[in-house]
Amino acid sequence: MKRNMKKSHPEGAKKRTWMRDGILILAVLLCGITGILFWHLSGATGDLVTVSVDGKRVATYPLSEGRQVELSTGTHGEGRNVLRIQDGKADILEASCPDGICVDHHPISREGESIICLPNRMVVTIQKQ
Repeated sequence: MKRNMKKSHPEGAKKRTWMRDGILILAVLLCGITGILFWHLSGATGDLVTVSVDGKRVATYPLSEGRQVELSTGTHGEGRNVLRIQDGKADILEASCPDGICVDHHPISREGESIICLPNRMVVTIQKQ
């Protein structure tokens, strides 16, 4: 009759397992950080700021020219947003929406970035010319 005996792992095997896990975790973190840096540093700066309200493009401005524009937004123009273009970046200064998330958003300048104001149905997007 055979007895079930637990195999004991030598201490060296446990240390090697932890070391392998640590190397794997560091490799994954390094790949992630490298990817984020590559994405951030290689992002193309846009040329145009496009404003859409309720899914329709209402304005396009060059990102190179500083200006401040008041926009009528919302389904029937009842909303109000103030767009500022300055130093090659666009941001929202004021909004009539209750939450103000669009105002708190950081300025955008890279192609594909956007600021969205859902209550006022407005989208500001950076594009290439």
